[in-house]
Amino acid sequence: EHCEAPKGTLAVVEPHTQAGQSLQRYGLGSPTGVLRLAVQQSNCFQVVERGVGMNHMAIERQLAASGELQRDQNVGKGQMVAADFILTPSVVFSENNAGGIGGALGGLIGGGKGQAIAGIAGGVKFKQAETNLLLADARSGLQVAAAQGSAEKADFALGGSVLGQISAAGGGYGNTAEGKMIAASFLDNWNNIVRNVRNNPSLVQARAGVASQQNAAMSVQANAGAPGDVMIAKIAGVKVLR
Repeated sequence: EHCEAPKGTLAVVEPHTQAGQSLQRYGLGSPTGVLRLAVQQSNCFQVVERGVGMNHMAIERQLAASGELQRDQNVGKGQMVAADFILTPSVVFSENNAGGIGGALGGLIGGGKGQAIAGIAGGVKFKQAETNLLLADARSGLQVAAAQGSAEKADFALGGSVLGQISAAGGGYGNTAEGKMIAASFLDNWNNIVRNVRNNPSLVQARAGVASQQNAAMSVQANAGAPGDVMIAKIAGVKVLR
């Protein structure tokens, strides 16, 4: 799924520790590389670096501040772009009776254009893997969109070109049956989010909706005193005026 133009900047954050540990049991690293690739290719958001590269960016700024860089390198404060949105991945495994669910990954990834994609066969070591993606506004904290997917059976497929890109993204997602299924599920999740955002432009906004604004206006104001409250000065000799 694609957008005609980016709708803002987006940062992909690491999954929760428990999800990361579960992925490691199957030889899989962080899924952020796969997701950053999907976001970049969808053209719906510009991806900002908030991962390992962030540390190296900080080092460059430290070198600039210490005077070690050449003159006119133009590296310093106030240049980084803020993330308008935050994408949080999650995966939960069901391992009861795990031992291999075989099947060919079938279906379409790539906008439903009827492109023929070769299936990928192979057994996996878990019974079920449920993936989730949450897209939130970084300023207001509002959840913009959410998508859920299940890699329980052969529900998705990855073409050769997509597999090559996923392999390049790292994390082992293009090398094993488990990785391919998780990657396919995340890609399907992202496609659903793109459809939601693209078909409902009002979702991508930095303030609450009309109903929320009305509720806030009619609610008791924060830190406001209620009728009958007794006000006592904390400092002796200071009068309380109303």
